[in-house]
Amino acid sequence: MAKDYVVLCLDVGVSMNIAPPDGGETHLEAALAVAKQIIQQKMFAGSKDIVGLVLFGTTDTDNDLAGPDGCYENISSVWKPAPPNMELLKLVHEKITPGDPNVSADFIDALVVSMDMMVKATKEARKTGEKRIYLLSDLGSGYSDDGLDTICTGLKNQGIELVVVGPDLDGASGDDGGG
Repeated sequence: MAKDYVVLCLDVGVSMNIAPPDGGETHLEAALAVAKQIIQQKMFAGSKDIVGLVLFGTTDTDNDLAGPDGCYENISSVWKPAPPNMELLKLVHEKITPGDPNVSADFIDALVVSMDMMVKATKEARKTGEKRIYLLSDLGSGYSDDGLDTICTGLKNQGIELVVVGPDLDGASGDDGGG
């Protein structure tokens, strides 16, 4: 049976940490709950699926694409693709904290880092099942759409499905005056 490959790309930036006026959970808390649910599902289903974790909006930069030119900053590959286990679940449950309010990261760059992680993880695989990147974000960080067409083509050519999970993304119509 072919393994499914999943990369969770999680936004820990400042917009994810704003408490709603009603006192409900922050977007980060909701995203962490989704991440935990995905990990638990993979763990307890007894599958041999592979999960990786990328955080963006972090103070540190730790990913394979970062270089001295400043690209891919504030993005951290915190869990290299491997079968999910209790250590990963504990990391998501206890160790992921809101990023520094003075730091931001481009979610498009984080997506590229996630794609790179996926491609490297599946390169040697004889047979792969589904390949999926979950972008868990409110898309509140700034971004540059340079190369967006290339990224979309890369996702398609690699057979990677992109799933964007966030608050009110289906209702986003630009009513807030943002662009």
